Amino acid sequence: MEFKQSDFEHLVELPSEIDNGEVLYSPVGDASMLSCGCVISENLFTSLKGLCAVCYAKDIHLVGPVYQLRELYHLLMSQNAFSTEYVKSGQINLSKQDNLDTKHNKGIPILDAFHQILVGASKETQAFQEKSNQGTVFPKNDPQDIAKLDSDLLHISKSAQLGVSTSTTHSNPELELNFARNFPFFKRQYHFITQKTKMLLKTSKIFINNAISPALNQFVLLNETKFQVYSIDPIDYSSSPKMKCCGKSTGEFGPSFDSLNKPVVRDKELISKLNKWEYLACRITKNMLIISGTRGILEIYDTNDNGKCIYTYQSKFPIRCIDVSNDESLIAIGITGKDKFTQSEQTLITFLRLDFLENEIKVDVITVTLPYKDPLNLLQFSPDSQYLGCATALEFRFMVISVIDPHEPKLVMKSLRSLDSSLESEGITDMQFFPDNRTLTLTSVAFNGSPVVIDSKLNSIVGLQAIAQPTMLLKVDEVGSAIHKACISPRGDAVAYLDRSGSCYLLLSPIMDGNEHKRVVIVAEVANAVRFKEAASMRFDSDGYKLYILDRKGSLYIEDFTASSDLTRCKLIS
Repeated sequence: MEFKQSDFEHLVELPSEIDNGEVLYSPVGDASMLSCGCVISENLFTSLKGLCAVCYAKDIHLVGPVYQLRELYHLLMSQNAFSTEYVKSGQINLSKQDNLDTKHNKGIPILDAFHQILVGASKETQAFQEKSNQGTVFPKNDPQDIAKLDSDLLHISKSAQLGVSTSTTHSNPELELNFARNFPFFKRQYHFITQKTKMLLKTSKIFINNAISPALNQFVLLNETKFQVYSIDPIDYSSSPKMKCCGKSTGEFGPSFDSLNKPVVRDKELISKLNKWEYLACRITKNMLIISGTRGILEIYDTNDNGKCIYTYQSKFPIRCIDVSNDESLIAIGITGKDKFTQSEQTLITFLRLDFLENEIKVDVITVTLPYKDPLNLLQFSPDSQYLGCATALEFRFMVISVIDPHEPKLVMKSLRSLDSSLESEGITDMQFFPDNRTLTLTSVAFNGSPVVIDSKLNSIVGLQAIAQPTMLLKVDEVGSAIHKACISPRGDAVAYLDRSGSCYLLLSPIMDGNEHKRVVIVAEVANAVRFKEAASMRFDSDGYKLYILDRKGSLYIEDFTASSDLTRCKLIS
């Protein structure tokens, strides 16, 4: 298909100046992303001192340059594609474009070059048919499919002006170009198997929980009495993971199970409990591992010191769920307690505020009470560690708590999802924040319980006691009603969903409020899981280039969307 200059006109028209209170749009060469999600001129934002000229958000900051738009601007300008003859009052006027002799117009080669950027019309792309990482036959290029793909990628590129898919700073133009060609339709898969002792059936149960660190430097596999931590090289991600440390619930730890150290010295009462407790859930960060288990016990392990236990917390009540902030400063523990006098059940959240000193760890314990008796089923911190998402087990309530000051947490949003409560239902299974903290996605396993994307309305809160009421933006019916996990790209334009059978879906929607440009593909097939706590873990890298998936069998999958060879095509759902 052919592209006209008008197709790219608006891509470089961004807020550039303010004249008599009116925001003027014109071509800019300093396109930059703001924390509110908008893209404007960096010079304009600097002059406004923390105010967005598009959505009028206050106290925002500059995320970084949008290199794609800057490069396009300079390409167009360098070839005189935007002649000063057609620029009036700071805006582009293409009314005389029909009178141009396109054969001699120097701007046309740039349009052809950008067409290649969008659809990958290069020698490398033509070689996609020749190879496959897993022997999958690459489909022949049907003209209608190519035209449809061209249209899809053009719509995706147009969304950059809205600040949706350009929220990260990219330093490698080649990777960014490959990503623009591939995502979300083509990828290269790396598959690593950590457990090689025996062949197992697909339905067999190996590990009860697993987790990948946000830094993508390590992951953990957990069963009832043992943990295994493996290191990953985030740069050379094609290399196999290696065991970093391991340990047992009785306290032994070490670099391997063949060379375990003795437990750390503890008091007799604690030793008695630790000899009888079992692991239930885990979370892992860049430097530490957190495991909760039976008998109200939670332990913190130093993964840089062979998995040595550095702190043990004991609760009087059972621990139902846990999570740890990305900055490693706060651990949230969901507890169901009982009132001393009435013996009625009460939902509690205990925060462990961590302060790492030179030779020890200082922990400040803070306990808050929620206004519900329904036990918590899920806790999830936002990427910037400022908010905590919570979901309950029986009434399917979900809420957001501000933890900017853990000593004074504040309920800032609450709502209720209407879900089926049959025996097969697992209720709300995951709750993930988008990078802007305004948007969330909720997943569930229940009849007619497809994932939803909601606007939390947190930016509309006025007053100290105000509580936001969210609204639904999008319902993702294409992936079904048995979704265990969700993972959001740091670009904010894509979400990975994992269902009960192990199918990993990828939703691409430049604007998460409609179905017009929504695309859904199946990107991988991993081990299934009976319950959501056994399901695979997923993480995007910081640029959104790769998706990491770790299943309960200990298999690690890396879906690389920046590869230029050995590509396979994702199955298109819609």
